[in-house]
Amino acid sequence: MWESTEDLKRLQELLDRSAAQMSSAQLRHIFPPERHLTAEEVVALFPTRQVGAMATVTSAGEPRVAPVDLLMLRGRLLASTPASSWRARHLAARPAVSVAYFDGDDTAVIAHGTAALLRPGDPGFADADAACRAVYHSSVTDWSPDGCYILVDADRLYAQSRRRGSR
Repeated sequence: MWESTEDLKRLQELLDRSAAQMSSAQLRHIFPPERHLTAEEVVALFPTRQVGAMATVTSAGEPRVAPVDLLMLRGRLLASTPASSWRARHLAARPAVSVAYFDGDDTAVIAHGTAALLRPGDPGFADADAACRAVYHSSVTDWSPDGCYILVDADRLYAQSRRRGSR
């Protein structure tokens, strides 16, 4: 919805690179080539918001996972949170992040990478805010005085659907 041709090309390159670097037999079993989604198909999974899970890491190296609303913006996953939340504090100190979206047993999108917190005035905030206003009819700053967006820059992205080919 908010992706340019260049965004889709970058996303497809990431999907292809991630698939080529799968080193685990289990991962290759779960994400077989005939079920891989294209960049266009991944973007189509996020026409508005979807609920997924985001994992961050505490200062003690302990993982923390919690539900999150996800949007796709310019080929990257986007979420929102108050800057004072534990999630935002974890990401500010340790930007490593994993995100998962599932639709039952049929569809899975898993991203690993780094996250950037976008606060009002930061580059990229206006684009994220416009997308969220289009979907939610409000801004993160409307529901939280210290609201910010989380933009995931994935270095690995796996996407598959058992329904692929039956669409």
